[in-house]
Amino acid sequence: MIGIIDCGNTGLTFYLVDKNDAILSKSRVNVGVTQTAKDGHNGRLKAGILKAFASVLGESGVAKEDVEVIVAYGMITSEMGILEVPHIVAPVSMKALADHVVVVKDESLFPIDIPLILIPGIKNPFEHSSIENIGKADLMRGEEAQAAGVLYTYDLEYPINILELGSTTKFISIDKQGRIAGSITSMSGQVYGAVIQETFIGKCVKRQDDTEHYFSETIFNTAFNCVENGGLLRTLLLTRFSEIVLPSTWFEREFFVSSAIAADDVNVFKEAEKTMGFDVSADYVMIGTEDRCALYAYLLKNKLNHRGAITKITDKREIDMLGIQGAIAISKEVSKNFL
Repeated sequence: MIGIIDCGNTGLTFYLVDKNDAILSKSRVNVGVTQTAKDGHNGRLKAGILKAFASVLGESGVAKEDVEVIVAYGMITSEMGILEVPHIVAPVSMKALADHVVVVKDESLFPIDIPLILIPGIKNPFEHSSIENIGKADLMRGEEAQAAGVLYTYDLEYPINILELGSTTKFISIDKQGRIAGSITSMSGQVYGAVIQETFIGKCVKRQDDTEHYFSETIFNTAFNCVENGGLLRTLLLTRFSEIVLPSTWFEREFFVSSAIAADDVNVFKEAEKTMGFDVSADYVMIGTEDRCALYAYLLKNKLNHRGAITKITDKREIDMLGIQGAIAISKEVSKNFL
């Protein structure tokens, strides 16, 4: 039996997985490293882990003694987590990732008397540390486990690009040897949330009915042109103007906002190729909601002339399983003594 912790900024999920890699139970608690930053210590994070662990044991009926190892990834390996594990420098093979894990068997650090495997994050090579070269910098903590899940789960031909569409847009390059070559990230999802929640644009896109999965090539192309000509900030403002001067619906305006932010992310692909040297023409695996994946697939094919294959992973359970499969595969590389 294996425990798996996926820890983020504002919450963590604890999974209990059997020997067939099936999820027996899971528990989500709204405690992450943000609380550590506020408190100056990780007491609430440890308490959240204990609470989630008790919950998965209770739900599954599994005894604590039957859990052989716990594998953790994400912000739990940062200085605000359980123990800081330094990023390793790309390119990184799955074996190299396993070679750099840290195994914790100290209850003063981790509040459960079970070996804890901490998976490190990955950073881009950044040899000449100066502001002039800052555009080459990028980091991941947690996405490496999801990327590992893609590589272990799917039969892929390399090179390939993984596009993770969540609170950020993260472009992860997998080179010809199947190594994580590096990444480039934008704050797209967080910007969308901030614009909707903290500005008057939120009123323009407030849901008024159950319309879902709307897509308009005309609106996307218009938003793309507006971003290209006037910039993202001007384009976002046009959402409000369209509510006043056009006979538009809430979902058309929401799609305009989403399209504008996706259009601005065209720079992610340009920088991936120009600054990072990644092969943006390779096939893609997209991970995210159905609507976000549709936007970025359209962007790739119609604005960047991409002609390769695009695999979309949009099912929430399937997305969850990617990190789990990656964590399990990495842990098996570490030591069979724990499994």
